[in-house]
Amino acid sequence: MSLRLKRDSQIFKSWKIGHKRFKKSTRQTAHTITKMQKQVVIFVLFAILASVIAETCGGNCPGGRCKSCPCGTSRAPVNIAAECAKWSGVNRACCECIAKHESGGNAHAMNGNSNGSIDVGLWQVNSMNWASCNGGRAPCDVASNLKCAMQVWQWGHHSFKGWSTCGACGCCSKGLGSGNSTSNAMEN
Repeated sequence: MSLRLKRDSQIFKSWKIGHKRFKKSTRQTAHTITKMQKQVVIFVLFAILASVIAETCGGNCPGGRCKSCPCGTSRAPVNIAAECAKWSGVNRACCECIAKHESGGNAHAMNGNSNGSIDVGLWQVNSMNWASCNGGRAPCDVASNLKCAMQVWQWGHHSFKGWSTCGACGCCSKGLGSGNSTSNAMEN
């Protein structure tokens, strides 16, 4: 009997040691799984971030509806007041307010529209106008965007009513489109 007790005691000790090892390896496995899960979550978040950046053209298309990035993926901040000063015969306050609301001063700003067209540049000139004002190319540089914006302004009978933000700027009326007065438009 003592031999049996001795053997049972050894079995119990072996079981106890094995059980401790099992518990330890289970904790390590749980820790490893948790670590792996964290890595997977981080990978997925980076993939989503990369997708969002691609869809937003590096932040130039904040609405994420641009199918392409004709103005590139780098921002091009400009001094709106200096650019509007180049546009003679237009109300500068309206010009500045429109550009600020349309692009935030980013010459590479873009917006995809529900009809499939795209607006680009400081004054967000719509792709339907590119053929008439820029040989069919996206007017991404400030000079060509200004040229196109001037034409859209003229087509609107010398007003900013061709821009959806003219109401926010108080610049939809014909009389507010021309002149260099800054008292007619809201300054935002």
